[in-house]
This record gives sequence, C-alpha cells and structure tokens, in this order.
Amino acid sequence: METVNFIKPIAKNVDLRSSFIVDSVLVDGPNQEILLPDNPKNFVAFPKAFQMVYEELKTGLTTNSRKELDEIVDFVSDSIYGEVVDESFFKNIDKPARELVLKKLYEYRAFK
Repeated sequence: METVNFIKPIAKNVDLRSSFIVDSVLVDGPNQEILLPDNPKNFVAFPKAFQMVYEELKTGLTTNSRKELDEIVDFVSDSIYGEVVDESFFKNIDKPARELVLKKLYEYRAFK
C-alpha cells in the first residue's frame, strides 16, 4: 500500500477507482473527470444521501450515535460535489450502527 499526499492538487482525467481515499478534500467537479472509488468501504456520497440515512435510521440509533450522525449530516450539508466516505468518517458511532449507516449510505450514495 502506498500513500500519496497532495497539496492543492489540480487533476484532470485521473482514475482513482482502485485507491482508498481517507481524509480528503479531493472532489470531482466540472470538467475534471476524476474517477473516484465506489465500493462499500470507500465511496462518494452527496448531502441528500446523508439526510435520507439520518431520517431513516434516527429512531433506531442510540442517543450518542444519533447525535454523531446529525453532526456529520450538518458537516456535509454544504458539499457541492459530495464527500468521500469511509468507516473512519463514522468512528464515534458504535460499530453495529456504523455498519448499518455505511450500508444505507452506500445504497443512497447517488442521491443529490
């Protein structure tokens, strides 16, 4: 496994589908044609997907997990091109809830 750090990169026509992206501000924007990962462990989701998952699961989550997910939804609410999602994004949500949130979010990832 290799790690690459970019500082204010400008990329065009890049295929990162086999990469695992963590803690990134990398976005796919107009005319960039960046191909990002799309598998259950690393994918891009849009704010509406986060909101849909929160609404669907909020009543079944513990108070702490619900609060944490609500903060994440607030954090991504202004994202234009989506957020790169991996398990560490939900590190403060208990494991069973985290797995369910990731599963649902992956199902809804394309909703804009």
